[in-house]
Amino acid sequence: MSIYQSPDRPESMLLTHDVPMRHAFVVVGERTLFLCHVVNWWMEGQNWELVLRITIPEAARKKILSDREGDEPHFLVTSRSSKFTIPDLIRRSWSMRIADRKFQANIYKGIGAGGKPDQPDPDWLPWDEDEPFLTKVTVKVDAVIHHRHANLNLVGQEHEQYLLFGEGDEAHVYHLPVRQPDYDHVATLDRAPTWLQPVQVETGTVVSVPSIPWLPGETRCTEPPLLLDDPTVVRFHGLIEYRTKRWDDTVGPNRSIPRYEINVKRDWWFATGELNFFQPTFGQCI
Repeated sequence: MSIYQSPDRPESMLLTHDVPMRHAFVVVGERTLFLCHVVNWWMEGQNWELVLRITIPEAARKKILSDREGDEPHFLVTSRSSKFTIPDLIRRSWSMRIADRKFQANIYKGIGAGGKPDQPDPDWLPWDEDEPFLTKVTVKVDAVIHHRHANLNLVGQEHEQYLLFGEGDEAHVYHLPVRQPDYDHVATLDRAPTWLQPVQVETGTVVSVPSIPWLPGETRCTEPPLLLDDPTVVRFHGLIEYRTKRWDDTVGPNRSIPRYEINVKRDWWFATGELNFFQPTFGQCI
């Protein structure tokens, strides 16, 4: 994985230093809304997995829900006047002052169609030439459900894995990539799994998918690997068995893991172009 640091940001002299940037998120949820960050793995400051539980004005929420026909998701995109770093947003979410936890953004239907400008513009995003679906929406961060910076120390995993999160009977999944090439995938389940406690769904739980092996140097390119309306067996944090240990430290029998399933109701976002520095080649696509 390459990390690209824009030469037009001289205030960020080290690769480890973030600078305020614009950010884009996929909007999911109905009664409770969540934002899933669109990761650019090749740009410091954008290479964060991030899931937020948010509140927006009720009129804006209802307008989004009434406009969900078709395949295009809604993207919430911060403006040039509402730039921030992910660490700063996380820190602000801890504040007791409501004003600290708010920012403004526009909402668009579908991925931006605009091409890169001829002149360098570090604040450019592909929605800049599009007409917003909603403008100047005030977003309040109620909770940071998940955050993780890209980590090249993670060399691989056995199976593909997702963050499962939600609230009440609503639940969603957000793909957790490992290294390039990889894919983005955000989807909604038919319901929150009963094999998790509500608090585990609310705070986010990692599930792995034994039917989808992780393969180094290859990725899914054309369609989401989780099938719609078809129960998928998952593992709770990769657990395949557990062994009973008694109070006196003697070891009891192995215990098999129950069958845990999820069922995807709707895909919101599946892509490889935004995440990877280069689009996966034909030979890298599974």
